[in-house]
Amino acid sequence: MKIAIIDIGSNSLRMQISKAENGIFDVVEEYKEMLRLGDDVFRLGYISQKSLEKLAAVLNEIKLICSAKSVDTIRTIATASFREAENSKEVVMFIKEKTGFDIEIIDGKTEAYLGFLGVSANFDISGSKVLITDIGGGSAEFVVAQNGRLIFSTSTPYGCNKLFVEYFKHDPPTQEEILAFKNDMRKNLSKLPLDDTIEHIIGLGGTANNIAFIKDSRGSLKVRYADRKFLKNFLHDIMHKTAKERADIKNLEPKRADIILSTTLLVDAILNITQKNGFYTLNGGLRSGLAIDTINKAGVVLDFQKSKSSLRVSRIMEIGKKFNFEKRHAVKVKELALSIFDKTEDLHNMKSAERNILEAAALLHDVGNYISYSKHHKHSYYLVKNSEFIGYSLEDVEIMANVARYHRKSPPKDTHEHFKGLDKDEKKRVGMLAAILRIADALDRTHEGAIKDVDIKLTDGRAIFELKHSTEILPEKKAFERKKDLFEEVFNLKAVIK
Repeated sequence: MKIAIIDIGSNSLRMQISKAENGIFDVVEEYKEMLRLGDDVFRLGYISQKSLEKLAAVLNEIKLICSAKSVDTIRTIATASFREAENSKEVVMFIKEKTGFDIEIIDGKTEAYLGFLGVSANFDISGSKVLITDIGGGSAEFVVAQNGRLIFSTSTPYGCNKLFVEYFKHDPPTQEEILAFKNDMRKNLSKLPLDDTIEHIIGLGGTANNIAFIKDSRGSLKVRYADRKFLKNFLHDIMHKTAKERADIKNLEPKRADIILSTTLLVDAILNITQKNGFYTLNGGLRSGLAIDTINKAGVVLDFQKSKSSLRVSRIMEIGKKFNFEKRHAVKVKELALSIFDKTEDLHNMKSAERNILEAAALLHDVGNYISYSKHHKHSYYLVKNSEFIGYSLEDVEIMANVARYHRKSPPKDTHEHFKGLDKDEKKRVGMLAAILRIADALDRTHEGAIKDVDIKLTDGRAIFELKHSTEILPEKKAFERKKDLFEEVFNLKAVIK
């Protein structure tokens, strides 16, 4: 099942094609055009003929892309600019006639819910209270979720284009204009259930994402984080610049050079009222939610929605499934690896973060077989490194990929390209985690789950592995002897089976 989602916002039009298969959905194509329809609506009250013609041309181009990609379902939504445009009905009819697309104008509550749905698929929010704010061009949606449940949502007229037009008549803005903006936002936000009980803030929308991208432009991250100190410095930098001067800022999208100020001021006001030290952003949150909603309406329930595991683990299992991993073996190696980790805590002194890294590396250690069995450990590094995870930083994923890579063959060496780039502490953690994973993988050599569990006794310079099993385990014993070398080297112990 291939679905195309078209989101016609006040700033940009975005299209995303996703493939839903075997309980997983993956984005396979994206398209973006900065149309700035809100500039018409918030200044004139309607969408101009020039903008309408451009919109139709873009949609006809998307139509060709969808046809070439054999898309099964197309869903087109429009948000605040269409909700407020005097001629929105005429625009919908014109687009239908010229392109064949049916535009669905969604209300603010629906927009807020779709944003929440997108966040729920990309953040583990089950154990905290979070604020999700989708800052679009014409509106800003606010959702408060507690323990994974939506408890409050509203749509406000605080879109960045709209605020820019309303408050800033000069370029650069005057001190009086900025002060009026700050005072009004403080009053307006105080009417919402926002306080210091909120633990995390997640921002959606292209301009909020652009702020976080300026802070951290590494790779094609879906989730980024911008701290309060950066935001304050950035605000101080752009506040008295003209839009033309802002356009020269590295990684700032030139077409957002005017509205970046209103968005930054609004985010700053949100951080002030919630007393938070920064905010996360999610790229494509609304589109992700819309894709999930569309897939669900087609009668398909995705794996993560029905899984009893955490979202973090559900996403790992999705990655494994995508690369045709041998689930039974992966789960058994994971169980053995975590058991060894827990029973050798006094040896390694690693915490829950490292345990989570080991869990993912164990589940995905063999995904390189998707490319080729030969050197599959090296292929596993590449596939893990370039997959999207929930609850792991870039640094975590780099360590995870290295641990998966060293589940077999040569132990880590400074001559290895991906290992030598790690710092001393990261190399140490890779060594310890890979040592555990190699033992765990050896103890399921036949992939039959022969060993149910393992106890470990540390005595007289030895680590004695007591294996619980009900069948012959000669292959596992032989594999243990071949792969225990890194464990013995890292922990300075002789590893033996009792």
